[in-house]
Amino acid sequence: MIATPLSNEPYYPMLLANGRDSVFVDYTGNSLTGVSGHTHSVQHHGLVCGWYKAANRSCDDPDLRCGGLRPLCVPGMQPILFGAAAEPQFYEQRFDPQTATLETVLTFFKMIKIKIVDFLTDDSLFCQTVTVLDCPKELDFSLGFSITEPKTGIENMSFRVPGTFACHAADECRHDFTYTVGPLTGQGFMLANQPYDECKSTVGFYRHIKTGFSVSRIISCTDNSEASNSGEILEERLKTAQGDMATIKKDHDAAWQAYFNTMSVSLPDEKAQYLYDISRYILKAYCHPETGMFSLGISPTLWGGGLYDVCDAYLVHMALLRCGNLAEGRQFIQSYADHAPIGRAVLQKHGVKGTAFAGWDDYLGRYLYGENDFFRYVAQYKPCMTAIAVHDIYWQHRYDPSSLTDELKNTVQEMMDFLLDAVIQTDGESVCLKPVSAGTEAGFLVKVDSFNQICISTALKMAAVLLEKPEYKTLAAGLDKGLSVNYTDDGLLMPFENAPYTGGIQALFYIYTLPNPIDIVSVEIANERGKTPFGTNSEQTTEEYRHWPWNDSFSVICYAHAKRQEKAVPHFKHMDAYCSSLGSLPEKIRMDGYPIHYWYISSHACYVWAINEALGYSDHDDEICLGFGLKDVWNEYGVRDLFLANNCTVSYTVKDGRLKTLCIRNNSQTDREITVNYQDSLKKTVAVPAGKEYLWAE
Repeated sequence: MIATPLSNEPYYPMLLANGRDSVFVDYTGNSLTGVSGHTHSVQHHGLVCGWYKAANRSCDDPDLRCGGLRPLCVPGMQPILFGAAAEPQFYEQRFDPQTATLETVLTFFKMIKIKIVDFLTDDSLFCQTVTVLDCPKELDFSLGFSITEPKTGIENMSFRVPGTFACHAADECRHDFTYTVGPLTGQGFMLANQPYDECKSTVGFYRHIKTGFSVSRIISCTDNSEASNSGEILEERLKTAQGDMATIKKDHDAAWQAYFNTMSVSLPDEKAQYLYDISRYILKAYCHPETGMFSLGISPTLWGGGLYDVCDAYLVHMALLRCGNLAEGRQFIQSYADHAPIGRAVLQKHGVKGTAFAGWDDYLGRYLYGENDFFRYVAQYKPCMTAIAVHDIYWQHRYDPSSLTDELKNTVQEMMDFLLDAVIQTDGESVCLKPVSAGTEAGFLVKVDSFNQICISTALKMAAVLLEKPEYKTLAAGLDKGLSVNYTDDGLLMPFENAPYTGGIQALFYIYTLPNPIDIVSVEIANERGKTPFGTNSEQTTEEYRHWPWNDSFSVICYAHAKRQEKAVPHFKHMDAYCSSLGSLPEKIRMDGYPIHYWYISSHACYVWAINEALGYSDHDDEICLGFGLKDVWNEYGVRDLFLANNCTVSYTVKDGRLKTLCIRNNSQTDREITVNYQDSLKKTVAVPAGKEYLWAE
């Protein structure tokens, strides 16, 4: 996709992120200083185009920990023509997901053109190269690089973000700056690769530049929310920044290509192909490199930014596994073992066994709202979070059997100890949950909540496999039996007993019971009830929106597993309806058409997961199902190294709606007989020796 002023989709700034830091860049390739205060300071849903740091959320200061992320600095640029600030007349912007690189071309008065290339490295260097593509000889064109404090703009007025910011020119091509946000103290640098013609406290100017002129700069910052030796870390980054930009870019590209090379798809729809790739980019961009945890977004417009949530992380984890990013998945599930002592210590104070996990954690796994609320939250409001953590470990084990370490087994046992001690209650043959908050987030307690009960029942079945404890299956059967009171006469599983409406989570009832899902009829009825003139919504009175785009992805996943291609098609064709011109998917669309929460990781994760599931899946070890979400969508497509839960990898191509080539690799250590089913039009059982491939061509 190419973003221009003529794009049909709305514009939203590009997110460059590495799980630790993020920099938002607008359509000028920077945060451009304009002639008037409002021109390029207009905020996108309240977003300041600047630098954000996930670790700031982990500060012990309650205002920072529970509030929103603050922008720390703004990398700015000022073109000057005829001695005055110049505004661009046209922009063209492209993002390459597989190298995480943004390219912007700006056109100014008299057809001056400049190209800006931006990327953010894994070690948090924001790198930018500006090249003058065309500048008539008679025009006097200059360029300034700035690093300034964050501001929000209303015409020529500005309201400063709380904190302090100070910057000075350290030498003829470098600026150093410091900042404070509450108790946090940080420092950073802006380094150009050639001396400025004029250098001021926050900006350096290059004067009288012409066609072919090129200059690069690198910016980085860090503070005591990340490490006590943040100054030493910055010094190491400065040494790297003083090296060759081409080498930095080469290493950056290689890291991203290694991530993408685990698998690939070839789709005939250019927009779908781009959204798939950029969604895979978002999964890695929000994965913290040290802890492996997935932030919902390093942006203050996403619940304050820097938040971790078990329920949403499950969606990201599943998408990564289907793409073969097993290393990232392994690092993520290890975070459960790493953070188990936090939950264990809190539960012990309440005399409860085991450990538990809450939503709304920071990247260190700490519950954001303090220990006093932790027990009540995980035991009464969100016990499903702990159950979903078991789901994560189970699925990683299926895709990557060696991942189930003794440490993780012990963590699973501790999670089950908590559920059995504080959440599940038994009375003879009867098994149920203690009263819990409605899974629809309605805010009141119910006796039989479908979402919590489904998640915990499935966790019991999965723990029975992981821990080799068949008695857990008996408890799960009791919980499943108790769900009967929530079914209507027409087969719809309602959110809770006598619920007056369906919720936006109906499809999740199906997804969270995989690999042995509940009846698909529940999804079908709920989708019919949730229809709007614009898409799929919820009947729930507090969740009335024009559309929830990720509901389409949920539905595709469900219908693919149910082999109901005809039901999947309308949802599949609607998944990309509300993206921005750069491919950002929102969480939901307000009734007036206003998109909420762009770059929301769960929307992107579900998009990846839905396409992968439409391409192929294996609910059971001896069967592979191909193309059950794609019939009548595309007649020509292909996939390389799609990972399946039966520890196999599949590659295949389709042309004119027919399966043309097929390769199955058996990653296990045992010989297998596997039945392949392509859209019910081709079925065959094949032998695949351990560690070998089966090849077939029409």
